[in-house]
Amino acid sequence: MTQGGRVHRGKAGPQGAELSSRADAATADGRVFPHRFSAPRHRGRPIGVMLLAACLALAGLALARAAGVPDPARQAELRAMLLQDCGSCHGLTLKGGLGPPLRPEALAGKPRDFLILTIRQGRPGTAMPPWAPILKDGEIAWLVDELLSGRALREGER
Repeated sequence: MTQGGRVHRGKAGPQGAELSSRADAATADGRVFPHRFSAPRHRGRPIGVMLLAACLALAGLALARAAGVPDPARQAELRAMLLQDCGSCHGLTLKGGLGPPLRPEALAGKPRDFLILTIRQGRPGTAMPPWAPILKDGEIAWLVDELLSGRALREGER
């Protein structure tokens, strides 16, 4: 039966309308809503919760990009890692070895985003491992900037 433009299903209520104990209501086209004041849902999840989660994820990405520059103590650790760990394959002076050279002149013309992606994900089929499990995105970007500018080499030679 209809009451106020809605079709109600369940027990008979006042004035002959059928109402369930939860006041489940269906629209004229047969869509059933669990409660007439509930939020719209998508695949069983409230849309508002899904939108909030998406907004938080985007805010997290923005903060990760903004965080970028590591503190001076972490910079020293990253430089040591670059010269020792990366140097074990790319040469201790980063002039090449098992891996290609990482000096500014060798990296000139390579897109910054490509270098960041290479460090983050590694190079399948080569000895280059993915560093994402160990390094944050901001740290990887900082390392790439250090390599492109040559600062990492100058600092390491002191």
